[in-house]
Amino acid sequence: MRRAAVLPLLVVPLQAFATEDVTAGRAAPIDRYLMNDRAAEVALARSAAPPPVGARAAVWVLERGGYREAEAGDNSFVCLVGRSWSAPIRFVSGRPNPEFWSPAVRAPMCLNPEAVRTILPPLVRRTELALLGRSLGEVEADTKERFAAGTYRPPQGVAMSYMLSRQQQLGDAVGHFVPHVMLYAPHAERKEWGALGTLSGFPFVGENEGNPHALVIIPLGQWSDGSPALHDPLH
Repeated sequence: MRRAAVLPLLVVPLQAFATEDVTAGRAAPIDRYLMNDRAAEVALARSAAPPPVGARAAVWVLERGGYREAEAGDNSFVCLVGRSWSAPIRFVSGRPNPEFWSPAVRAPMCLNPEAVRTILPPLVRRTELALLGRSLGEVEADTKERFAAGTYRPPQGVAMSYMLSRQQQLGDAVGHFVPHVMLYAPHAERKEWGALGTLSGFPFVGENEGNPHALVIIPLGQWSDGSPALHDPLH
């Protein structure tokens, strides 16, 4: 019962999203997405996961040409600070993500090995295209073509990422979101999640029905540093 209490909180940000078509939009100047302090970006990326995981993960940082490995790891996880284009291009409703280009987004995430294999390559590619000035429509078309060609494949096992950083900032509409884990459900449809699928898209927030990268958000009540998320109705 206590966990169910968090779901109304998660529905609110989606209702705040604008509905305009942003498929022709393009990235802001690159400097607005970069972090000048490399050590700070590494630390922020690691803060996405529980310390035993984040401390041993590889860390990738964003440079002008895209993501590059800054520190090696030994547990097959990869931590990075996602920018706006790490979020879905489209939501379940089919409408584009209006914050796809927002320079305000800093989304620390730490991907497990299956997510590194299947989720990270499209994320890296769309980042490169965004930094090259491609439109959202062009990014979306490129992603679909690569899935159709088999260059990208949906997860075969459990693909997930930690997003437990107290410093996460997920844009103007969502803001400082609750700590959560994201599951990447291959070819999932909302009906497979029973009653949860009726809650205005949460916790199912896939890019659209049947997409290989449908997302299922599992909210948690504690940040990676062990402190409670006091603003969360779980507490």
